[in-house]
Amino acid sequence: MRTTTHLLSLLTLLLASTCTFSQFTIRETFMGSSSAGVTLGGNAMLTSGNPDPVGQGWLRLTPATTNQLGYGIVNSTFPSSLGALVDFEYTAWRSSGSGADGFSVFLFDATAAPFTIGGVGGSLGYANNTTNPSPGLSGGYIGIGVDEFGNFSSTVNGKNGGPGQRANAVALRGPAPTYSYITGNQIIASDAGAGDNGGIDYNTLTPTRPDQATQFYRRLQFELIPSGGNFTLTVRWKTSQSGAFVTLFGPTVLASPPPALLKLGFAASTGASINNHEVRNILITTPGNISVVKTAPLQVTHTPPSTTIPYRINIANGTAGNVTGISLNDVLPAGYIATVSDITVDLHGAAFNSVSGLAIGPGNVLTGTLNVAAKNEITLTINGHVNAIPVGGSITNTVTVGSGNITEADLSNNVSQITTTVVSGTLPVTIKSFTAEKQTGGVQLKWTTTDESNFKETAIERATDGVHFNVIGTVPAQPGSAPEKNYSLLDDKAVAGIISYRLKMIDLDGTAKYSVIRIVNNTSDDGKWSVFPNPASAQTSIALPASWQQAPISWTLIDMQGKQLRTGKEYSSGIIQLSLSGIPPGRYQIMLQHSAKSLKQVLPLQVK
Repeated sequence: MRTTTHLLSLLTLLLASTCTFSQFTIRETFMGSSSAGVTLGGNAMLTSGNPDPVGQGWLRLTPATTNQLGYGIVNSTFPSSLGALVDFEYTAWRSSGSGADGFSVFLFDATAAPFTIGGVGGSLGYANNTTNPSPGLSGGYIGIGVDEFGNFSSTVNGKNGGPGQRANAVALRGPAPTYSYITGNQIIASDAGAGDNGGIDYNTLTPTRPDQATQFYRRLQFELIPSGGNFTLTVRWKTSQSGAFVTLFGPTVLASPPPALLKLGFAASTGASINNHEVRNILITTPGNISVVKTAPLQVTHTPPSTTIPYRINIANGTAGNVTGISLNDVLPAGYIATVSDITVDLHGAAFNSVSGLAIGPGNVLTGTLNVAAKNEITLTINGHVNAIPVGGSITNTVTVGSGNITEADLSNNVSQITTTVVSGTLPVTIKSFTAEKQTGGVQLKWTTTDESNFKETAIERATDGVHFNVIGTVPAQPGSAPEKNYSLLDDKAVAGIISYRLKMIDLDGTAKYSVIRIVNNTSDDGKWSVFPNPASAQTSIALPASWQQAPISWTLIDMQGKQLRTGKEYSSGIIQLSLSGIPPGRYQIMLQHSAKSLKQVLPLQVK
């Protein structure tokens, strides 16, 4: 009897452990300037801070330039036993040329090693390619091509199977090593029409990303479902924020089961035709459950008297039946001011969907009850605001949903949390001037301030690579009410090379703002040139040798095809600063000409 009891206890423990392991929820917004949970490769980059505001970016898989390939891999692994639901937003746009090639989203064996991305061009980083040799994505299980040009569906470049080129299509290819074509859907037969013509990408040239609310919106979702010993795949999308999902294909029975442990990735490519291919707001979780996702900017700038922080709460019913009585409990942050009138409700066109009893009660908690139709969702948008920088500089919001009317296999996706950093939009002081000059004994920093109010101190920061700054000294605010105050600091430990300096102006409440960056060429080698940072993103600088200083210098930024992108002329004292705003990632050259001595110099530059 004792043995039986122990065996039952062990079996219960094993079943509980298996169930817990099978539950997973992975979220990645790609809105921040960095992400430890993602591996980027090729031409992929996060746009937070360049060109987008900090905390409001996308994962840009390719820039809108020719012959690019970029990818992003979500590092977290997840089991396949319960299947998987993947949901994300994307956009595809350009300011010139025609749109192509497309991008892929794929599942692959998390244990496959070494990792290799798939082929360029129509292989979209997933399938094999015999023209530009690639065996295909290592351990690939399924690859969904969101294909503008159409060659993901063709046999071009040695791919296996397919109906031929099908532009504006969403298509499915199977596992390695063959990556054979399985099925697909050509969304539109003709690419005619401007703007959102119903196809894969935005069909009007635009210098900025099309607005999701008014110009172009795409959200793709696919479900991998265990069914009768097999697995099926269904792919659907929506083309407006308030619209319903439309099934593109499926459920399609897959010929082989997935690997036990999976990873998710994205890849995109361009050829002679181009697009910015961008994704964000990724959700990976178990299918067939109630789930909630809360999104918001990861950083906002507070400008008194108040700053709006929009929260978007998406409550989804992934089951095959309508669900009633879903409870909503949203703990709004302290200092976040909102009323029920600040909330808008989107029922996504489903007659069954409803929301009742919305209220914000004690503890700043939003509550309500929802009924959500099968395979549908409700979205609440809260346009509340803050009146000051919060304690600690950020606010965190947590929302929970649940229903006693269904039994869920996975509760990990019933909770969602988002943290928004709030930074000051104004300096606690005005900097009238700031200089950094090389002299005997080090680098002399001087700055003059006006309009000091609740000002505490200045932290002086130094970087030797133009990127990573460290504090080298702190100067307290001067007492008194003088209209102007002069400060200085001698950096007597300045290393040889190109040095960047900036001031961090700190208020009494801990809020801070940075000054402009001053750069000093602290070298004695007359023949030494330097481009820094290199690779660069928003800006780079050129340090000139002494023989080129104190003279008019002409410069030209040239791409690898010899096209002149930008030119300028300035009288340089040792440093020339070049803005790279709007310059796509890639390799370039900077040509400089000394006007007085008829000297020329060409320097390499990598833009990331």
